[in-house]
Amino acid sequence: MKTKLLAAVTLATLLSLSGTFYETRTFSQETTQKKNTVETKGRLVPSGSRSVKSLQRSVNNDLQDKTPAPPKKGGPRGRQLFSSALLFDNRTPWYIELYVNGIYKGEIGPYGDTYISTTGGSFSLYGIARFRDGSSNTWGPLPVYLGSGNTFTWKLYK
Repeated sequence: MKTKLLAAVTLATLLSLSGTFYETRTFSQETTQKKNTVETKGRLVPSGSRSVKSLQRSVNNDLQDKTPAPPKKGGPRGRQLFSSALLFDNRTPWYIELYVNGIYKGEIGPYGDTYISTTGGSFSLYGIARFRDGSSNTWGPLPVYLGSGNTFTWKLYK
């Protein structure tokens, strides 16, 4: 009887300890992922880089756009997907342009935070800080899957 109890206690202890060790997904640019937060260090890109030139900052709106407003902004309530959010956390002294799936979504100031409301799904996140000498610092692209109703945080470091 004592051996069965000892075996059960040992097994329970091993199982509880094994839960504390987990595999961390790694991305380029020294990225670590913890739950729904990713921390990324920027990468200096010399002036004239093609990857930076391909990002267009201008936004052209469509006068005929019929995108419905979310419930928080006066849109219809009812059965729908839960609203999700992408949180960008700027840990640098620079202004950073933010892109989601290659589309410019705004700019975040030094040491600032900004949210982008969205529905869940797969996203490619990218950030760029441009400098007067033509060089830039970039973050990403970072592939992210965001579940419906969840928030994903991306911390951007120097």
